[in-house]
Amino acid sequence: MSMLGKRIVFIGAPGVGKGTFAKLLCKRWNIPHICVGDMLRDDVNKSAAGSLNNSGADEIAIFMKRGMLIPDSTICKYVGMKLKTLGNDNTRSGYILDGFPRSKAQVKYLLDNDFVDVVVHITLDRWVSIDKILGRRRCVTCGNDFNVANVMTDGYNMPPILPTDEGYQCPQIVLGKLCEPNFSTRSDDNVESLTKRLESYDVETTVAVESFKEFGGVALHHFPVKKGIEEADDLAEVIMQWFNIRK
Repeated sequence: MSMLGKRIVFIGAPGVGKGTFAKLLCKRWNIPHICVGDMLRDDVNKSAAGSLNNSGADEIAIFMKRGMLIPDSTICKYVGMKLKTLGNDNTRSGYILDGFPRSKAQVKYLLDNDFVDVVVHITLDRWVSIDKILGRRRCVTCGNDFNVANVMTDGYNMPPILPTDEGYQCPQIVLGKLCEPNFSTRSDDNVESLTKRLESYDVETTVAVESFKEFGGVALHHFPVKKGIEEADDLAEVIMQWFNIRK
């Protein structure tokens, strides 16, 4: 099977696992994972260090430092530039995009520029999202993500994702050497910040999903999660069926 040139957008609240799903499927399909949040954090840090030019992150960093909302025009320009680096309309390698769009204007930008073929809205009960977010861990050496949360009630079957799990081992070979596990949490993964982010997301996701429905032109699927990464095959099947691709 080939997912070359397929442009997929994952929409989901913090903690639903869209980043983990994206990494698994991108590795399987050999297409890039475009996580806008991670790219922004990385580019803004580079911008502060003076090692980044012409990325748009310099302008974004100003808004972030002042605690201001990044204008749609600014973030759209930034994301558009990143996506265009993957190739032109005929040779683009495809991707899974997550963390964008978050407004009607951003949805329109993606559609107007032919940046999306299929949208998957990944959903999870709020209390589970909170547990999963607070359980997130990352090895800052190899970049692998883990989760110490153990959600096994109310029909959920989401055991922890640990370094001993197949496909998630740490240490790994990094630049020819074994990395030394150095696990960290995100500074904004706390109850106070989390409550505000989820409230904000409730508004953003509703607007984004309804906007995709309003504008049309792409497939929109809702994917409720109950078993976490064990459902990666099911999610892959949903996406491949839309493209009429068989395993």
